Amino acid sequence: PREPRWGRLPPADWLGINQGSFPPLAVGRYFVHGSHYRGWVPTGRIPLLIDAATAFGTGEHATTHGCLLALAAIARDGGRAHVLDMGTGTGILAMAAAKTWHRRIEARDIDPEAVRVAAHNIRRNGVAHLVAVRRSADGTHPAPPLAGRRRYATVTGEHGRALGGEQLCGRAAHAGRRSGD
Repeated sequence: PREPRWGRLPPADWLGINQGSFPPLAVGRYFVHGSHYRGWVPTGRIPLLIDAATAFGTGEHATTHGCLLALAAIARDGGRAHVLDMGTGTGILAMAAAKTWHRRIEARDIDPEAVRVAAHNIRRNGVAHLVAVRRSADGTHPAPPLAGRRRYATVTGEHGRALGGEQLCGRAAHAGRRSGD
């Protein structure tokens, strides 16, 4: 094995270099892009402005990608539900749901940094009046505002296996791919 080398690197815009490594993504009806993107949002796509940061969820990971496809498939089929985004990370799924249905969305995370990042992204995307983001005590229980509601969908990216969302999103994403969404 090679020995590590230590030395100084020349000054560089490391944030810009990192952000540049995240090209825009078209996922179902959504167009995920960072603030460094200077192009147009394709016609018919819902824009989601997300910069790579200290929370999970830029749309590249398979679980987030699958959940975005699941939301698109539910919307395409005319479905509407009360949405709880557990493990919200950057808030990408909560924002996608809010922009799709223009209704109140609950977003929760156990990580205070993720809650901070999600709140920032939610404001930047103009859906702060629709998305309530809060810290969850343990990440396993639905938020009180959803108690007693007849039906709600739980979407989750990072913690999908623990909450059962991975199977839900995987099935819906598969259906979305079959239909060309």
